[in-house]
Amino acid sequence: MTSCTKRAYDLAQNLEIDHHKLKVQFSDFNKRPSSIVGDLPDYDLTATNCTTLFVAFSVNSQLPTQEKLQSIFEKYGKIRAIWMKQTEANTKYRPHAFVDYRTPEEAQRARQEMFENDKYGLKRAELGDKSCEVLLAIRKRNKDFNN
Repeated sequence: MTSCTKRAYDLAQNLEIDHHKLKVQFSDFNKRPSSIVGDLPDYDLTATNCTTLFVAFSVNSQLPTQEKLQSIFEKYGKIRAIWMKQTEANTKYRPHAFVDYRTPEEAQRARQEMFENDKYGLKRAELGDKSCEVLLAIRKRNKDFNN
């Protein structure tokens, strides 16, 4: 381990959340076993069991506030979490957000109403970008958005 990795490992050994001690391990991605503790065997993320929406805004557009996103998307179901990423100006990456619902049915209903049934972008205009895309987040990206 490098000294930086060793220091991070030492500092991470005392982490707790709600009085539960976290177990932190570092591993070499190339040497890891085929299954990892925490992986769900034979779990396939598909459109029928996806609970998360990927909302992709136009390049160089400004994301709405988290409260605005929540007020618009909670019409379609109970939201567990919202993650947002505002990108730098003049970059090839688009600002985006993930909206995670409790059930796949809620996520599909939101996608249907906000994207497929919104031909003229009137509902998406409430987000500040009527050309934004609302998709099910079922694909894993092969590279990091920051690289």
